[in-house]
Amino acid sequence: MKNNALSIITILISNLIMYSQCEPTNLISDASFEIDAMYFGMYESVCESTSEYSCVWERNDGGEITNSNAYDGNYSWKTNSGSVIQMPPIGLSPNTNYILSCWVNTLESQEEYVINIGSASNTWIGPTDGWEKISLSFTTGIDNLTRTLGFACYTGEAYFDLFELCAFSTLVVEDETPQSKVSIYPNPSKGIVNIDLNKLGRNKNVSIKVFNAIGQLVFQNKHIKQDDYRFYLNDAPGLYFIEINSNNRKQYFKLIKE
Repeated sequence: MKNNALSIITILISNLIMYSQCEPTNLISDASFEIDAMYFGMYESVCESTSEYSCVWERNDGGEITNSNAYDGNYSWKTNSGSVIQMPPIGLSPNTNYILSCWVNTLESQEEYVINIGSASNTWIGPTDGWEKISLSFTTGIDNLTRTLGFACYTGEAYFDLFELCAFSTLVVEDETPQSKVSIYPNPSKGIVNIDLNKLGRNKNVSIKVFNAIGQLVFQNKHIKQDDYRFYLNDAPGLYFIEINSNNRKQYFKLIKE
């Protein structure tokens, strides 16, 4: 199976439908290590930044290109404990949504692996059920547009393949709930989110879900009865959607985290 650089992700969240469309251009030129493998042979390590070759990837320690376990093409990057592979700084556009993703295959339990670009990062614990796709969404501002992206496995072994970094746009088919009795502030937020539920009445029983721009559930809480509710969104900057369910009536709100 193969994932094209141009992809449309359709996410259904109850009656809210979002379309996230990647731009046709993948900003990672050697997405499956085929170029580096041709230069250095299938079992040689990814070249260092001081190499005489024009290498796409760099590494800090350990790991190798291998053809023993690949998701796309013939080669993948095999890490061992503590090894990091990274790409030299990539110039990004200001005020733009991006998705950084790759496919990973971990073979041992309790393996910790991470992807990051600049200060934005996500961490997972293995094992995976075969090859699984992991992703990180983030939004640029007007500064810090040149960032290094990296992938690491802190314990055990993991295989990484078919990397993709692309800009995407999100279209929400259904508008936010009109004349809502709920207010959310501050918006944009640095992480702290306040929700005023006072106008929902005395007998409310509220549940809250927060989804990121690609439809992943990143936060939820149930049986909220107080008028003022606060939580901290401990995720990367970007666009989020808040679903508030009160007595089986759902409302949706956009939230920007800076």
